[in-house]
Amino acid sequence: MSSQTPAPAPGDAVLALDTASPVVSVAVVQGDRTLALEAVAQRQSSRILLGLVDRVLERSGMTLETLGGLVAIQGPGSFTGLRVGLATVLGLHQATRLPATALPTLEVLAAAAGKRPDADDSKPEVEGTVVAVVDARRGEFFSQRFAVGSDGPAWKEVRKEARKEAREESSATPHPLEEPVPLEQPRRRTGEELAQLEVKAVAGFGLTPLRQLPHWTDDMRWIEPTALAATAGHLAASGQNRWQPRLLTQPLYLEAPAVSRPRS
Repeated sequence: MSSQTPAPAPGDAVLALDTASPVVSVAVVQGDRTLALEAVAQRQSSRILLGLVDRVLERSGMTLETLGGLVAIQGPGSFTGLRVGLATVLGLHQATRLPATALPTLEVLAAAAGKRPDADDSKPEVEGTVVAVVDARRGEFFSQRFAVGSDGPAWKEVRKEARKEAREESSATPHPLEEPVPLEQPRRRTGEELAQLEVKAVAGFGLTPLRQLPHWTDDMRWIEPTALAATAGHLAASGQNRWQPRLLTQPLYLEAPAVSRPRS
């Protein structure tokens, strides 16, 4: 499997799947538009996943042959759901040879906290530092801080260099979705540790137990996306260097399974 494939052409439609989150979603996006989106609860979603793919393709007027690319969520997230989504997109990639890739859940959550390309209001949802979180159970969360929707001093040069590299790699028209800039590596934190961070917003699913903890500032923004597939599709289309099919075989669990080896 090649480490990188040519990116979809500007204006090509992209099929995106998120099977690792509590809300499983499938979307077809094109440019700055979401053509079709289906979202269901994670329970038993693996049984109807291919049916959801068929439905969004039909609603968008697309077929696998007319798509420009395929995207999956890479994790962290549900162990079983994550593998189902990655395997599905990998199989579609091998059958169609379409450009394909996988994006980290935390990065897509951070992007969901910013401006949606097809939003009526052009003002970003959040500007500044966002912490994206995924429930790691037992009162802890996988988390990562990002700079979103701003060119402040802390990350201005990072954005400038990233845009310079993108221009050198491709002459494609810039995508309207700003890519969040990671400010740290993913790490595990307790809810109390998260509440001590200097951030503008928290992005994730099922945030009610977390926001009930003390020490949060009164102006904290809480971003709970209804589904991530469309954001993942737009985010993948925004970066010409993102299209790496090998990522479909590299799920991000961030930690080993909580199992004990049998004694000899």
